Amino acid sequence: MQEVHVTPDAVTFSCVLSACSRANLVVRGQEIFKMMRDTYSIIPSAYHINCIVDLLARAGHVSEAEKLVNSSPDIPTFDTCRALLNACRKFVEVGVGERCFYGNWKSIFDRCGQMMKRQYIMIV
Repeated sequence: MQEVHVTPDAVTFSCVLSACSRANLVVRGQEIFKMMRDTYSIIPSAYHINCIVDLLARAGHVSEAEKLVNSSPDIPTFDTCRALLNACRKFVEVGVGERCFYGNWKSIFDRCGQMMKRQYIMIV
């Protein structure tokens, strides 16, 4: 795309990052993620973060994936936690798995509870 001067958008980067994750191209995926932010000024969405977490987790970089999850404001999502927990199981990272489960799942359920309260208030 760069050779033919096509400007990628957020959806394009989602596809490319997902492909890097499936192909275990860790370094290339990280380069593309950086390029997305720095060169094209695209703010990473939760899906982009999920792709990078999945990329790192599949490659065994579980601690690095955990750091990314903890440093991202809109994260975790269900998919993020699932990717991280699967990697913890595969690479026997018990400590990371426990922190992910007790910390991140709690915040997901807390957010669900907040949404339920909002829906209840809107009904009343």
